[in-house]
Amino acid sequence: MKLLAGAGAVRFSTVLLLGRLAIAAPFDDPPKPDEPAPAFKFTAIADAMGTWNANSPASGLNQLHNFDINADAWSLASAALSIEHEGARFNFHVDAGFGDLNRTMVASDPWHGPNQYVQQAFVGFKPFADKPLKIEAGKFFTPAGGEVPETYNNFNTSRSLLFVLGIPYYNFGVRAIGPVTKEWSVAGYVVNGWSDVVDNNRGKTIGATATWTGKSQTFNFVYFGGPEKPDTTLSNRNLVDVVYGFTAKSWWNNYTEVLWAGEGRSSAGLVVPGQDVWYGVAHSTRFNVSKNWSLSPRLSWFMDRNGAASGLPQRLMEMTGTVEYRINKWMMARAEVRRDLSNRQFFDSNNHPASSKTQDTALVGMTFLWKAAR
Repeated sequence: MKLLAGAGAVRFSTVLLLGRLAIAAPFDDPPKPDEPAPAFKFTAIADAMGTWNANSPASGLNQLHNFDINADAWSLASAALSIEHEGARFNFHVDAGFGDLNRTMVASDPWHGPNQYVQQAFVGFKPFADKPLKIEAGKFFTPAGGEVPETYNNFNTSRSLLFVLGIPYYNFGVRAIGPVTKEWSVAGYVVNGWSDVVDNNRGKTIGATATWTGKSQTFNFVYFGGPEKPDTTLSNRNLVDVVYGFTAKSWWNNYTEVLWAGEGRSSAGLVVPGQDVWYGVAHSTRFNVSKNWSLSPRLSWFMDRNGAASGLPQRLMEMTGTVEYRINKWMMARAEVRRDLSNRQFFDSNNHPASSKTQDTALVGMTFLWKAAR
């Protein structure tokens, strides 16, 4: 879990990819009819941004932010290379790079090492030649949530409170994925836990997803449950995440996410009555006002009832507006303003920690993306 209390710590032609809602990247060209799938896909990305924080925190951090965490500074969010192979029976996928995205995602992982440079690395195979069931093992982005780690695949540059506080960034383990009908697909997971390649205890977390894909709507249900506290398996953490995406018009796309999580308490090797609970809802919409311009407002609300997610029992809200300009096939620019609010004094202001109930931020960012296939 992303427990950086001060810092926030992990198309629409609508498509669901591996149980995760995937919003069409602005760089993606529509596939050509009857075009054979390439054996290999290559991607290179550089994502840089500059931010401003009205509170001017002495820590130099934007609280409740993750990949845009540096306040009043220019930074490299991510520079990464990706290679993907999808064969008749075997497949693999590797994303490697560096930047704030990598550092933030592995912050709670007991093992850094090469792990801090690898965003995803998994291999898979189809055990039956005549059936679409696929089994994959390795490190992969979590199927939970309405947003993904790669900035260009989201409506907004910063992430919602649900992404920052409510779900893991990635999982390490084994998953099985397969369609049930033309519209429905399911997946099962056995993983170490939340954002850890090296497990922090002897238990395992199990997960399940169910995905429905319609002509203009998608529905994704995710459940994860298992022991997540370090060095003990006495209490379980349970997560339920539901995302509904819909295309209202060809120029108007939306998603709504609802999340609930609870974790039992334990202390000194004993189970303690009660549980820590956090839950929230987020909605984001994208208006394509022209071929190159889009506008994306987002609102998220998050209740950290016991302070397990943010470090303080509080009710949080975040309002974001993002303007995007697609310069060409390889370049995208964004400008964004955001306000975070709490019912408690939580945000740092100048040299005064936890002295403000609000935090106003702004950013400008540039994304460069190159794709090739053969």
